[in-house]
Amino acid sequence: MSAADITDYKKVAFEGSDVVITNNKVAITLDELTPNTTYNFVVNPINKDGIELEFSDEFSVKTPAANG
Repeated sequence: MSAADITDYKKVAFEGSDVVITNNKVAITLDELTPNTTYNFVVNPINKDGIELEFSDEFSVKTPAANG
């Protein structure tokens, strides 16, 4: 998927209890995602001085099907 293929995107900032950093790995909690849906992400870290760092490679996560 290239940037031209993206039809819906959202820029979001995370902080506080939604972000957990352990041994240089970051885990982010996302709520209210649609079941059985693939989400594509690119991460653009910003350091403590507000300087944007290099974008990550794109990665995908598929949510599980709803129980029911």
